[in-house]
Amino acid sequence: MLRKRLIVSQSGAYPYILNLRSRNLYITVFIIWGLTFLFGLSPFLFAQTVSDTLSFATLSSSWVCDDGISACTVSVYIKDASDVAIQGKQVTLQSDRGSLDTITQPVSVTDTFGMETGWICSSVAGTATITVLCDGKTISCSPAGTILTFGRPIMAISKILKNVRTNETGTSVPVNAGDTIEYILTAQNTGNETATDAVIVDTKAFDTFTSNPVIFIGMDTFPADTWAYTLVSSPSDTEWIAGVPAFGSASLKGLRWRFYFYRPGLINQVKFSVKVK
Repeated sequence: MLRKRLIVSQSGAYPYILNLRSRNLYITVFIIWGLTFLFGLSPFLFAQTVSDTLSFATLSSSWVCDDGISACTVSVYIKDASDVAIQGKQVTLQSDRGSLDTITQPVSVTDTFGMETGWICSSVAGTATITVLCDGKTISCSPAGTILTFGRPIMAISKILKNVRTNETGTSVPVNAGDTIEYILTAQNTGNETATDAVIVDTKAFDTFTSNPVIFIGMDTFPADTWAYTLVSSPSDTEWIAGVPAFGSASLKGLRWRFYFYRPGLINQVKFSVKVK
């Protein structure tokens, strides 16, 4: 129940009535011949109308992994034409991709702050426009033009070798002792999201169980951000040595290139050369 109180002051000289509006309440003030009466708080006696221009929604992220589990939080704010929050409004989240996306709304009615929260996830890559339906009005995400992207980086790596003496290339070529082999590693991000901390590792070329023993000649460093080598089979992260191995090293077990960022569609090549013992 609302409590009423009466405040009297000696200011003012003319009679008038002032209605003050705050959220869902009226404060009615009577000023009559110098006496001011603040007479309680009274609920709105009218229904608030949803404004599709002042109401809005926000996304917690512009990108979500398309694993069907990771979710983007959608926060909805419903307001009237006076920019006042509206409580108790039913809101429905929508994606222009329909059933490709999964939307969850545990509570679909706005709270005392005019707010409602939902989540959206998907196992299908692509972009979606998220909107909100409330009282027959379509409410857009802020800022205007916000797009939600579902996807992930996908690194595709291929490897070919070249016998410098015979100029033969392929995934397997005949070699003799003393031949120089050039390995060419090509990496492409075929996904729709930038990969961070992408790493290319080659240990196969130095595996004497499946390949001829070799002596290191040289390796590309560009366009990688960092590069390293190891003297240990099946190395851990701490068993890589930063830099380029010494020319003629015969005890290598692997080479590594690291890229801090690998945008969608980007293709890079790195090469290294060895001499067959």
